[in-house]
Parts: sequence; C-alpha cells; structure tokens
Amino acid sequence: MVVVWIALVLSGAVVVAATIDTTSKGIRLFRASRRLSALTGTELARIEAATGEIERHLADAERSSEALQASVARLSRSRAQLNVLLEAIAEVRTAIQRVTAYLPAK
Repeated sequence: MVVVWIALVLSGAVVVAATIDTTSKGIRLFRASRRLSALTGTELARIEAATGEIERHLADAERSSEALQASVARLSRSRAQLNVLLEAIAEVRTAIQRVTAYLPAK
C-alpha cells in the first residue's frame, strides 16, 4: 500500500513539474512572439515606406518617359522639316549655279 502512495505522490509531482515547465515555455513563447511582432511591425513600416518611395520614383520615371517620347516626336518632325528645307536650298543653289554659269566672271 505504501508503494501505491509513493507512486501517487511521484505522479502528482511529475504533473506539477510538467505544468510548471509548460507554463514557463508558454510565457517565453508569448514574450518571443511580442518581440517578433514589434520587430516585424517596424520592418514592415520601413518596407512600406520604401515601397511608397519606389512607386513615386516609378511614376516620375513614367512622366519623364512620356515627356521624352513627346520630345523625340517633335525632334523627328523638326528633322523632317529641316530635310525638306535643305533639299529646297540645294535645288535653289543648283538653279543659281546654272544661271551663273552663263554670266561672265569678273
């Protein structure tokens, strides 16, 4: 009968020890999760700010790209007009050279 009481006391002690161990692990886990949550929150805020800055840079780059495309289109039109004017000048020079070929030189 004494063995039964000793076994009962030992099993009770094991249950108490297991409860204390589980409780302390639970408290450590809770504290670690709070620390992780705090660290994650700050890092997520930093990442969010960086993402917003990247989005602003992309929007600026898109506007610059659109402005550049418009400038290239204007340059292309101006270059085409210049080519037409250069051809007209060349035709006029050719016509003048044909006329001046028959004029006496000084």
